[in-house]
Amino acid sequence: MNCRKKCASSESCHCTCCSRGRAEKTKWSDLPHKQKNLIYALVPLDLGLKAAAWHFLYHLPKERIRGPKALWTLITTLVGTFGPLAFLLGGIKKDSAE
Repeated sequence: MNCRKKCASSESCHCTCCSRGRAEKTKWSDLPHKQKNLIYALVPLDLGLKAAAWHFLYHLPKERIRGPKALWTLITTLVGTFGPLAFLLGGIKKDSAE
């Protein structure tokens, strides 16, 4: 490996080319209040979107859903906020009577 600077000691290494230069995880107590407030706002939003998507997946008949229910359940569970949004915006067929 070609480091720009030679790592003199394992304690003071800050290079990105060796395993000694790994960044430490940020602790919750070290986050600024703005970031904490953003998380406090986005987590309930994400959970609400997932709950709404799961509600519709459970209660709607399969004829009203585009694609298999099992696939949408996986997508809404595993794809963060965008999975439930995709289902709620495009996975539910509109009524033909409207």
